[in-house]
Amino acid sequence: MNKNELTAKVAKLVSDYGNNWKKISELLNGQGILAPKSKKWTRDSVRKFYQSVNSTKTPRNPEPSRTGDRLAQLARRFDDAALDDLEQMLKHWRQGTAIESDMEQRPMFAGKRKNTGVHVNEEILARAVRKLKTEKKKTGGSLSLLVELLLWKYIGSPKDALEQ
Repeated sequence: MNKNELTAKVAKLVSDYGNNWKKISELLNGQGILAPKSKKWTRDSVRKFYQSVNSTKTPRNPEPSRTGDRLAQLARRFDDAALDDLEQMLKHWRQGTAIESDMEQRPMFAGKRKNTGVHVNEEILARAVRKLKTEKKKTGGSLSLLVELLLWKYIGSPKDALEQ
């Protein structure tokens, strides 16, 4: 597996399992995928690998006068859609206005998270993924967060499941 494939694999696992580095290392080892130096993965090696391929070098003590440089570094961390979302949220925040109903935020749920394997029809999945990307604020922008939202609505949208 080349570095680009490995980077994509680790990024996918991080999107599924967050920063549960131990779980990710177990999955990589279980699939027979070796770390870059042909060794088994550890939680630290996964974390360091992920951080090394996803970091942008920033000065330790950036000068306040270098705001343009700092903004450019920040912008490299986001795709265009995320930057558009941030710009719109900042605009509304500065104006003190509510965001329109079609831009409502997805509720945040309290408690621990659990990963499950859910099987779905391929066409339904493809359509859902296309749509959730256009409604990131409503859905959370990922299939897992969309499924969580739909399940919450299905059980009657209980308020006690939300973060305070």
